[in-house]
Amino acid sequence: MIQYLTHCLDKKASGNTQPMEVYQDRCGYDPRLILLAISPFSKANHIDHRITDQTSILRFIEDNWLGGQRIGDHSLDAKAGSVAGMFDFNSGRKPVSNSS
Repeated sequence: MIQYLTHCLDKKASGNTQPMEVYQDRCGYDPRLILLAISPFSKANHIDHRITDQTSILRFIEDNWLGGQRIGDHSLDAKAGSVAGMFDFNSGRKPVSNSS
């Protein structure tokens, strides 16, 4: 990751404005933020140590409802960490219903 970040900064410093493999100013992760999964299918008392980001949620949607198809256009969802390890869909729990 540090090599990738350095590569992006070197490109900016050199004044090279030609498109790289990602859009300009996408140079890597910033400080860590907590990703909290609240769901009836979340694993109880579980901490997942995989690297995730906001695009991990997009990747989860693509994997489950688009058959793994990515939106493309250099979106970072293809490189995002999976959030699937935070869930247990075989637990027998059912989604919460709003019916009265």
